[in-house]
Amino acid sequence: MWTSVTRTQDDEDLKALRRVTGNATFQAGDGDLCLKGTRLDIFQRVEDWLDTIDGSVMLWIHGFPGAGKSAIARTIVNMLKKRWSLGSDFFFSRDDAERRTPLALWCHVLYDLSCQHPGFRDAALAKLQAPDFKIGSAQPGAIVDIIVEAIQVANEDTNSSGQNLVLVIDALDECLYLPTSLSRQRSAVLSGLQKLCAIKSAWCRIIVTSRAEKDIEAILNTENITQIELLAGGVVNAQSSDDIKRYFDVYLLRGLPKAKATSEDIQDLVTKAAGLFIWAKTAVEFVSSSKGFPHKRLQTLKDVGFGAGSLSTLYHLVLTNQFGETGSIDQEVCWHFQQVVGTMLVAAVPLTLEQLEGLLLPKASPKSHDRTDRDTILDILNRLSTVTIWQSLESSDAPVIQFTHLSFPEFLQDAGNKNKFYGIDTQIAHGTLSLQCLLVMNYELMFNICHLPSSHYPNKHYDLHTLVNTHLSLALQYSIQHWSSHLVPVARNDAVLHQLNRFLGEKLLFWYESMSLVGAFYNATVALQECASWFTVCEL
Repeated sequence: MWTSVTRTQDDEDLKALRRVTGNATFQAGDGDLCLKGTRLDIFQRVEDWLDTIDGSVMLWIHGFPGAGKSAIARTIVNMLKKRWSLGSDFFFSRDDAERRTPLALWCHVLYDLSCQHPGFRDAALAKLQAPDFKIGSAQPGAIVDIIVEAIQVANEDTNSSGQNLVLVIDALDECLYLPTSLSRQRSAVLSGLQKLCAIKSAWCRIIVTSRAEKDIEAILNTENITQIELLAGGVVNAQSSDDIKRYFDVYLLRGLPKAKATSEDIQDLVTKAAGLFIWAKTAVEFVSSSKGFPHKRLQTLKDVGFGAGSLSTLYHLVLTNQFGETGSIDQEVCWHFQQVVGTMLVAAVPLTLEQLEGLLLPKASPKSHDRTDRDTILDILNRLSTVTIWQSLESSDAPVIQFTHLSFPEFLQDAGNKNKFYGIDTQIAHGTLSLQCLLVMNYELMFNICHLPSSHYPNKHYDLHTLVNTHLSLALQYSIQHWSSHLVPVARNDAVLHQLNRFLGEKLLFWYESMSLVGAFYNATVALQECASWFTVCEL
């Protein structure tokens, strides 16, 4: 039986490991757990899998968008902590640049397992500290190979009846998948999972949650991987319906008496939810919204004809209730909706209110009555309270505004909504945001922007976090790091071209300096490659 090494010991080996893995440690983050008394059948199957000594190395939990996969994953993490069996947990997120890459995943797993198993740690450090290994230029596959070799070494000194460690990887489908040579990130995770399954470790097992998308299914839908499918929609089972009913009983029947819900109302909503917890959660948020009377909003919900688990119908109801139907909505409100929601939708990372304001109304822009100012942004966000959340992140001093579930931005981009006021054309949104980023940079970038007294000292000599937040606006911090990513989908645009020429001719060196100050200089080459690619496409 081996002895776990905890983070609180933090010895020299762990300090070294943190340095070489880029301090890649992430917590599971805020999010819903499963309501007590629900999903009992799922958790029993997980327990059975964990207790089967000769069982499969991997468990794949998959299902419809909104079926509650992440809540299940977080609840499993808590369960594993109580069993002292949690090896590592990583929750992918398309809204967080640090939580959507395979390199972040595997560095995080490498560090976590090293904290818990001395033999694994020693083998991993031997590889990481080799003279020819550079973590900064390492590919995800190289980190996986180190993990595999370290597990194999650890297997040799681990009692086969000892404690299992379980890796929990949630929302694999939110690891970006783009069919380009620079963006095949999800395949790097899938190939890593294949390698880990192949070694059949006596102590390291894996739980993955995701949608059953084609590339994921092609790898994980095999006989040697245990599967649990979360049934919803037209194939919902009685247990899922009972769990949804319990949710409505707690949060609507007893939790919101002003809604005056009856048992018949709850059963009607259970049928409409069809096993999708995000449908139930959104419905409760809609009924409890501050606009109007809860019992009337419940009646509105009951009167609408829904297909089984139809999120699109529910989202349409939420938006039209707050903004009006497409034909009657004020055109100015429609324009502001497109500006605010379009920017949130295509932004590379979640934005704060200050960033939204700075990007939608750059200081360099001519002032006009129809620009989207702070009050207008707040009005739009207040109307979207049912489908958005303000959340604190470690990477941001102020709360960021996020959509509550990935299904809502997918609904906004659906081709069937292109003629409705809430249908977002992402190419137009990227074009608007790329122009706004360039305007911000061309107005705010300057020589020695942080007023450093000397350039003869390395960055670590200064308190750059304080200096950057003092002298670089949040809109500028976003713009310098992400402007080029918004160029990629944009067709030729004379306004963007004009601002881009000015940026390259007058502000490029100042941009280099700012990228160094925010610790993102390593991305400068990629940004310029994306810029050059855009110029080439425009010339064609």
